[in-house]
Amino acid sequence: MAIIARIAVGLVAALFLYIGVSIWFNFDATVLGLGLTVPNALGRAAVRADFGALFFGVGGMSAMAAWRMSRTYALGALILLCIALTGRVFSLLLEGPAPGGTPPMLVEALSIGILASARHVWRSSTP
Repeated sequence: MAIIARIAVGLVAALFLYIGVSIWFNFDATVLGLGLTVPNALGRAAVRADFGALFFGVGGMSAMAAWRMSRTYALGALILLCIALTGRVFSLLLEGPAPGGTPPMLVEALSIGILASARHVWRSSTP
């Protein structure tokens, strides 16, 4: 089971790192896919910095978690994803459902489940 958890967490890492790279280098298409319009250079810099921090943070911690089968790195990624999902739920409660809002929530929830499961599995198989 530990190797399956390692592969699944590695896939989470790859997904979030890919999105981070896309935000930096394929900016217009990526932010449009996220439902954003960014009118000026200051906004572009803010999106690259803030969204990049989230996606590279989750991706990097997930990669380290998979590589080392580390419960600590998995927890870091898990916390960030829980905060992100909480923000989406908060928006859902305040503003109602957004068109296209369900898939990102599902990806975050699935990633949370993968990371939480890996932490559970790695408890018995790693120091």
